[in-house]
Amino acid sequence: MGVRIAAVEPASPAKRAGLQGGDVVLSVNGGLATSSEQVKNLIWGSGGVPLELIVLRDKRELTLRATPTERQIPVEGGSELRTRGTSWTRIG
Repeated sequence: MGVRIAAVEPASPAKRAGLQGGDVVLSVNGGLATSSEQVKNLIWGSGGVPLELIVLRDKRELTLRATPTERQIPVEGGSELRTRGTSWTRIG
């Protein structure tokens, strides 16, 4: 079980924390990662407080710390998209 990171944007908090595309998030702050929606909600809801993530990479568990920040990306039509810089895929 876990949530696979499909891609990590350059210069994002996820990239600075050491996350890579293909990593599998096993837990966030001690809670099991059960769905991409759950992990995204934990990140968005953190209020910029540092998070501890246990990830699986190349059959090894790693502990990474990330501090989410919000950034706005202009989109066509004048709206803005808010992002945390990571895309997720549920596995398992």
